Formats: sequence, structure tokens, C-alpha cells
Amino acid sequence: MNTEAYFFLIDKKRREGLTPDEQRQLESWLQASEQNRATAADIGALLDATAPLVPEVNVPAELAAFKKRLHADEAPTLTVVHRNPRRWMWAAAGIFAILVCAVWMLRPDAEPEATWLQVATAVENDRRVDLPDGTVVWLNHHSKLEYRDGFTNFRERRVRLTGEAYFEVQKNTGKSFIVEAPGVTTTVLGTAFNVDAYEGQAYNTVTVREGRVRVEGMGKKAELTAGEKADVSIEMGSMEVSETNTDAVAEWRKPGLTFRDVQLGALVLQLSDRFGRQIRLEDGAMANCRYTAHFPKADLDAVLANLESVFGLKADTSEAGVVRLRGGQCSQQ
Repeated sequence: MNTEAYFFLIDKKRREGLTPDEQRQLESWLQASEQNRATAADIGALLDATAPLVPEVNVPAELAAFKKRLHADEAPTLTVVHRNPRRWMWAAAGIFAILVCAVWMLRPDAEPEATWLQVATAVENDRRVDLPDGTVVWLNHHSKLEYRDGFTNFRERRVRLTGEAYFEVQKNTGKSFIVEAPGVTTTVLGTAFNVDAYEGQAYNTVTVREGRVRVEGMGKKAELTAGEKADVSIEMGSMEVSETNTDAVAEWRKPGLTFRDVQLGALVLQLSDRFGRQIRLEDGAMANCRYTAHFPKADLDAVLANLESVFGLKADTSEAGVVRLRGGQCSQQ
């Protein structure tokens, strides 16, 4: 839906209310961005200012009065007034055009649609992306980053992310930097943070290493400072903020693999995503075993061999594209 459609929804809500479906559409649009909410506020102000130009008509009352006259003993005297329908159509169109133009004139941040450029990484590769404003983005494997052509010409520096990325944002107090990811939006002025938002995972996580960010998702907002993270669950509609050790934030940028006190249940998901293979822990009791290790190279065979040594697991690779980890027991490292 375009801005014109939301204009009519806002007007209808004020006059007679919306259907549940229309209400959901309007709320979704309002929650999408601060710019939409500001535009809605401007539309409301303009409707207030122009209300005297459009007199209210109480349709039920007028209809009841008309029926009463029809049933009166004396036939009603009808006065027929011919109006030019085209005149009223043009007048209505003109009023709408004036209102829309006024909204855009009052909002200098209103911007036309732009072409979005895309950078993507393969299953086993990561990549550094230098944005036109000087911001540096490290894009993890199997991830996608989109930004607008003419990036620095817009009021906001807005990007879209699917997957995981670490951002070192160039400070610019006049232009917010906004990262849109599934279920979560992060707004900053200048900081270093990581966004983990792969499709299909239980939680999307924003972790702040330096500075301050504002996180929005599932109808909730939170401000994070260095050493804090927000876990957003699309399925549960929740957001949880907690303190975290940022030493390991975005260690995927470095050569090799590092795991710090990670549960095996989470580890197999990381390995599956990292290497594009289905890695399954057959014994659910092993999922809570914790694991710490560093590998100079991102070598799945080396990780599997170490897991066999530490936990007594057996890696079954007989099925193409699948690794089954059988047996084993937790052990102190």
C-alpha cells in the first residue's frame, strides 16, 4: 500500500473506525519505522486543520428523518437541487492533493523510492563491505546486506540484513544508521555492534560492543549500551535484554573457529550453518554439555575429530550431506 492508502485509513479511523483487517494493516505500517509514525502524525494534524472545510453528516439521523417524512399524512414537498458531480469529484481530489503535498512539504525526510544494492556471501565465506559513508560491515557466511543507491544522499542511512553482520558505524549525528532485520530494527548514531538474524533461528540477537543502540522488535523497544544484548523471538513475540561478555562478539570475522563455553546443542546448529551440512546430535542428553576450543582454520573434520576425543562421540558421515554424532558423555575439559 502507498501513502495515499494509509491517508484514507487514518481518515476513516477518525471518522467511523476500521475493520480488524484494516486496523492490522495500519498498525503494521506504523510499527515499520519512525518515519511512518511521523507521517501519520502530520496527516492527523492536517485533518484537524481542514476539518471545518468538510462538514460532518449524521447519516443515520438524516435517514430516519427522511423515513419519517415519507410516512407523514401529507406528502412531502421535494426540492430537487441539481449539482454537477464532476465539480465535487474535482473538489475532493483537489483537497486530497493539497493535503498530500502539505504532508510532503512539512516532512523534509520524506524520500522517494530508491534502487537497493545487494551484497551476499556464500555458505562458507565471509566478506568485508565498505559503505559509502565510511561504515565498515563484516558480513558473515550465508548472509545478505542491502543498501540504497546514493546511500549518503538520504536523511537516514538505512540497510537491510538477513543473516549475521558486525558493524563499525561511522559517526554522523545528523544521520541515524538503521539496520532492518527479520523481526528487529536497530538504530544508532555511531557504534560497534553485531546483528545475528539468520532466517529460521529461534532468536535474533543484537549485541553491542561499543556505544549505544536502540532496538525495536515485536512491539517493544530497548536501549542497549556496551556489554548488553537483546534476544528477539519472532515466534514468541518477545524481547529479552541481558548483559553479555563481548570478547567473543563477531569472532567469526577472524580466521579459524573459536568456541567459548558453548553448549553442544547450540554448537551443532552453528556448525550446520557454517558448513552447509546437517549436523545432528543423536543423544539429546548431550545437548547441555559445554565445549571450549579454538581451531586456526575453519576445518569441520578437525572439529569433529576433537569432539570425538573430548566427549567420546562417534561422527557418522555415511549419509551425504549429513553428520550424525552418536553416543558420548559430558566430560571436564
